[in-house]
Amino acid sequence: MSKVILFHGTTKAALSEIRRSGVLKGPVFLTPFKEDAEDYAGAEGYAGAEGVVLEVGVEKELLMIDFDLPGGKLLDLEDANFYSENENDKSIEDWLEEGQAIGVEGDIDLRDGVPN
Repeated sequence: MSKVILFHGTTKAALSEIRRSGVLKGPVFLTPFKEDAEDYAGAEGYAGAEGVVLEVGVEKELLMIDFDLPGGKLLDLEDANFYSENENDKSIEDWLEEGQAIGVEGDIDLRDGVPN
């Protein structure tokens, strides 16, 4: 298995629970670019709170594509390529290189980096 480093924007209030539990509760939305995670956390804070960015190592096999669909629905590679009408199927590396938002359906255990 191969891990990739991604970024997750959250609030300082949520960070205290993440530190306490050691878990990011899924679905977890991530981005390959720290600047985008900063935007999610918000320069002035997400939902009016102070924002923070976490660096998260995740197994590539667990990554799904986030098109901001209703209900936070994430798509596997096959569905993402169909949804975006790609003539050539993109790999997860292609999506990451383009800066596409990514997600993991389950929780991410930050204590050992293995999603639950």
